[in-house]
Amino acid sequence: MIHVIEAAPVGMIKVDSSGTIVLVNREIERMFQYPRQELLGGQVDVLIPLRYKGSHAALMARYAARPDHRKMGEGRDLTGRRRDGTEFPIDVALNPVETAEGRFVIASVIDVTEQRRSQAELRRLNESLAQKNAELEQFVLTISHDLKSPIVTIMGYIGHLRRDIQVGRDDELPVYAERIEGAAVRLKQKIDDLMRLSRIGREAHCPQEVSLVERAAAAIEARRPEFVQLGASVRLNIEEPTAWCDPQHIDQILDNLLGNAIKYGCTNPSPQICVRSWRAGDEHIGISVEDNGAGIDPRYADRIFDLFWRLPSKAEGTGVGLSIVRRIASLYHGKTWVETSPGNGAKFSVTLPSKPPADSRSGLTPPGERMTT
Repeated sequence: MIHVIEAAPVGMIKVDSSGTIVLVNREIERMFQYPRQELLGGQVDVLIPLRYKGSHAALMARYAARPDHRKMGEGRDLTGRRRDGTEFPIDVALNPVETAEGRFVIASVIDVTEQRRSQAELRRLNESLAQKNAELEQFVLTISHDLKSPIVTIMGYIGHLRRDIQVGRDDELPVYAERIEGAAVRLKQKIDDLMRLSRIGREAHCPQEVSLVERAAAAIEARRPEFVQLGASVRLNIEEPTAWCDPQHIDQILDNLLGNAIKYGCTNPSPQICVRSWRAGDEHIGISVEDNGAGIDPRYADRIFDLFWRLPSKAEGTGVGLSIVRRIASLYHGKTWVETSPGNGAKFSVTLPSKPPADSRSGLTPPGERMTT
């Protein structure tokens, strides 16, 4: 039996009725990082975390009263403790053995670290798939409604156009043409924005150190004619100077947030907009665009980043800009949220990595919590 235990591909350990270790194989030595001479003659509870030692004696006594062939800790996650104090997940099967020297228990021990990691990854993938399926369903419903609207407008005015042509009226034809053109332009804008949204995450991107001062200044300059027309003042408050992302992504974030402030945040007689950056933890920075406009009803705060969703307003827009911001932030496992109240303006914020991820320094950071989705 000793040769069989020593050659077993799993950890094997033999314990007497008092919990004293009388035999271990080389796999136990490797797994728990103990030389066998330190284990032999010692108590088996040296291999379990300190916090469980108090209950282990009672569990051993219960098993000794009714020994059988079974898994240890059925329904519970078991943990082993290495010589250096580190812990790892294990599965243990117990086998009572009667010998001339008395009753012993032979336990087979398997390190299930990789199995647990695979299970956790599978759960994460399943949750991600369920979330994406829900997003796809909502996306299809939204598309069918919002893209259909300008088409219905076009078809309606084409009907008016045909009717008037048949009766020889032409006084309303320029109006019909203008309405049809306007609906077609809106439809094209929606489709263009959807194409931009769909490309995020599918196209190759090159994260690198990006100067927020330079990018924010360029984004403001591109929108300067609109700010001048509205009489809006814009200022920068850059506490954290760089982010780690694709330069095009930071440009899209800033342009969409500034565009949103122009459409909805410049209702104040003296519009003021501020672009900020700040430290958001050890590996992230925050970027925000803040206005002193009418603010947003808190009821809408959770919907503001939804695709095609727009605040009740006469402002032009497709309702895709903030969805693009959220999609980019999600690509970097960042957060998007809005702080606002009616009459007190709105502050739209995003978090992005401040440096390459610690694990590879080449990819994206591990997933983080999203405040608003």
